[in-house]
Amino acid sequence: MAGAVGGLVNKKLMANTPKEVINWRLFAMALILSFAGGLHGYNTANISGVLSMTDFVKTFGFEHYTTTELANIKGWITSVLVLGGCFGTLSAQFSSEWLGRRASLFIAAAGLLIGSILQVANHGSVGQFIAGRAIAGVGCGFGTVVGPMYISEIAPAAIRGGLASMFNMNIMTGVCLGYWINYGSIVNIADTNPWQWRVPLIVQMLPGVILFVGLPFVPESPRWYVLKNRVDEATKAYTRITTLPADHPYVQKEIDALLVHVPRDETGKPVTDVMSYKDLGLLLYRDRTMLRRVVIAFLFQVFFNFSGGNSITYYQSNILTSIGLKGQRTAALFSSIYGFAKVVSIIIYAGFLVDRFGRRVTLMTGASIDIACLIYIAAYLGVADTSKSTGVAGWFAVVALCLFAIGYAMSWGTIPFGITAEVFPNRVRGKLMSMLFCVQYCVNFGLSRGFPNMVITMHSWGPFALFAIVTTLGTVYAFFALPETKGQNIELMDQLFDRSWYLNGVVKHNTVPVAHVVDEELGTHFEQDEKAVEENVEYPERKQNTAILNK
Repeated sequence: MAGAVGGLVNKKLMANTPKEVINWRLFAMALILSFAGGLHGYNTANISGVLSMTDFVKTFGFEHYTTTELANIKGWITSVLVLGGCFGTLSAQFSSEWLGRRASLFIAAAGLLIGSILQVANHGSVGQFIAGRAIAGVGCGFGTVVGPMYISEIAPAAIRGGLASMFNMNIMTGVCLGYWINYGSIVNIADTNPWQWRVPLIVQMLPGVILFVGLPFVPESPRWYVLKNRVDEATKAYTRITTLPADHPYVQKEIDALLVHVPRDETGKPVTDVMSYKDLGLLLYRDRTMLRRVVIAFLFQVFFNFSGGNSITYYQSNILTSIGLKGQRTAALFSSIYGFAKVVSIIIYAGFLVDRFGRRVTLMTGASIDIACLIYIAAYLGVADTSKSTGVAGWFAVVALCLFAIGYAMSWGTIPFGITAEVFPNRVRGKLMSMLFCVQYCVNFGLSRGFPNMVITMHSWGPFALFAIVTTLGTVYAFFALPETKGQNIELMDQLFDRSWYLNGVVKHNTVPVAHVVDEELGTHFEQDEKAVEENVEYPERKQNTAILNK
């Protein structure tokens, strides 16, 4: 199996990973979990086409509204999904820590299905439609937090980047499927038939159904079991994931590496309570490496949204019309091609790039492509007369949109999810990911809600110019602040953030290989830095971090 995945594997780390670990069962589990991304992807893509379908416009009385009123209604219908996602991301921290990762994804699937039913079984109530989108958004929020976390926690370090990218791959696949289903409905179902807009809304239930069917076959995260001091169950989960026996050294090493980071009270008993916000604040105050990780993950959520990818997805049909592509079918077809370009790009990124070349190289390359495309589209919309037929320059703008999709899939559309899921230690991962993805949804809500009005006040070219400027700033920041996380043990990420923020991305870090060390107090083996063992005094921040976590 390992030989079949080619570029997906970090070959240097694979040399120390038993071949049984890279197995079909692991990929199947990651695929099932990745449909948590499909919850969000399809819901963001299908709505643009649905809002412009003839029977939908008639059923919901859009022709009776003024231009400004209609822009506000469409803005709310589109963005309320994201507003529900804000609530979902915040709620996910409690369910993922108390109930577990798997139970949280069941909640995500239930939210999507209930919200979708309210949208489909609708005969013209804008309020009911908005409520359905909001409930579906809650499910998407749960999925956004728990999906990448769950995958990263079961993935071996050798292929963590590739497996984690499957979450984004499913987002892109959902986007692509949303566009193609819209196009198929427009071509094959009459404009006067309400099923033209109902079919796309029914298909959006598919990720939720797959999660409901597939999750019983996926074990709970071993890291969550260890966090709850359920070590035997964690070992059993690892044996299911790796197909190795419980007494295999690899399984023992993984379990021991987690046990050494479990906080303990004064008597040595493991602390299983959820960390309070007060203790989290104290941890961030005292541990500069943790604070740097939070800051970079926070800013990456902002840059993710201001790269323009979500806004283009939400309002693809309107943007293509602005460029000069007239006709509902034409706009729907090119939206589908745009979605297909995203899927192909993320497959190449996950399968051949991220664990071979690392996060930094792919981010810089993809972001450079996006910046060039955004500048061209802004310039074209600023000078072109789009009331006339699409000329050569207009077709170049369409091509620029597709090239943007390629760059986006290997940079700001994927990296923020992976970085946020892999840089935090076990006990604080759920709480911090929940808070950070809530930031992502809040910014996303503001942009998606305001985009129609932005086009009116800033003209059609203004938003693209803004996206180009912010993406440039974000990419420059990432060049200096983002270290390469490829292959680094999740519990030892602090090694990569031990310099000033503007040096972590440009200096070589003295990361050291993990080693088996006998811990006399626990009477077992665990992963720890060789240098930390020999020169523990040189790591005051790590000692301070451990002291806080052990509080």
